[in-house]
Amino acid sequence: MKKLTCKNVGVECDGVFEADTEDEVIKLAAEHAAAAHNLPKIPPYLEKKCRDFIKGIRDGEANETV
Repeated sequence: MKKLTCKNVGVECDGVFEADTEDEVIKLAAEHAAAAHNLPKIPPYLEKKCRDFIKGIRDGEANETV
């Protein structure tokens, strides 16, 4: 599993996105960004930042925000 939160990329929001692949996480985050943050398309620099923060989830691992 992969995981990303809005807080990982510096947005004060409780959005959490989990999926099997990095691309699926980005898709979920993009849908959320459009609906919740009035960002119809994630700019390339922000997508890169998101991808940099996506982490694999292991049983019992704490997924800290940065």
